Amino acid sequence: MSLAVLLVFFPVDARAQAVGAQAADSLPAFKSDSAAADPFQKVEAGPSLWSSAPSGPPTSRDSLAAGDSAVRKLRMRYPAVAVYLGVDFMDLDAKEYFNTALNARASGEGLRILQPYEAVHLAFPLGIQALLPVSGYLDVVIKTHSYWYQQKAILGDTASRHAGDATFSAQANLGGLGLRFYVPPPLLSVTGGLGLFAQGVAYWNLGRSELYSDRGSAPARFEPSGSGYEFQFGIQKEVTGPWQLSGAIGFLNQKFTSRKDWSEIIAFSPPAGKAAWGGSALQATLNLWYRFGTPSPRAPADPAKANRAKADQEVPVQAN
Repeated sequence: MSLAVLLVFFPVDARAQAVGAQAADSLPAFKSDSAAADPFQKVEAGPSLWSSAPSGPPTSRDSLAAGDSAVRKLRMRYPAVAVYLGVDFMDLDAKEYFNTALNARASGEGLRILQPYEAVHLAFPLGIQALLPVSGYLDVVIKTHSYWYQQKAILGDTASRHAGDATFSAQANLGGLGLRFYVPPPLLSVTGGLGLFAQGVAYWNLGRSELYSDRGSAPARFEPSGSGYEFQFGIQKEVTGPWQLSGAIGFLNQKFTSRKDWSEIIAFSPPAGKAAWGGSALQATLNLWYRFGTPSPRAPADPAKANRAKADQEVPVQAN
């Protein structure tokens, strides 16, 4: 009796075990590719459920890859040279001496000031600039900065008729050496679409820097410690060819001394001592760059080839 019972119930038990094993194998947790079929992973990596587009927005991995591309292009930059034109909004500290002299002349000669000197001094510097990369985010900068501008006042008699002019001019020819630092693109955006740089340059007098008027001139001396400095900030565009147009804004400070006395360039109420002038300026520049080489673009990836390689790597595990 017991043997018959075993024969009757054993097949049932075996069938139950087979059904249970099949049910267990059908669960995602027991499949070898269950991670690839994870619905949460599909939602995170795939397109939006409400989007009709076949492909969703780039994932974080794609964004980081774009940032890596921007870093690669930045590090593959070549030496470059530029000519630039700028505008300096200057605050010349010596302008008060010339205003005092103008008022003293008008008072001493019984004249009226029909047009005083301008309060804001505008200079339009020209120069050349060269960049020499020395590391992934650093360039050596060699630069010149030259400008000339004139201030003019008009005097008149008591009837406001023209009775003479008063002028003075400032000019400078500077040469500088400095560094340019590029902010790493990943610090600004994971897409690497934005590049910023900061640049500092120390200037020395190259000659023909002077302050002069209709009375005389005061050439500036060469100072071994330098005659000024500047800081500039700008956006680094992607290099796609040898020519590139870019801009920058900055701050300039300069100081000059002369062996001439103030009395040699100012006739009325000159200050005592040797002539000295300088001041600071806000500046904006427009640069036309020529680069001695550009990064070679990387060939675009073949989607079909990438899919085949991915399929070859994902070999399914056969169940025993």
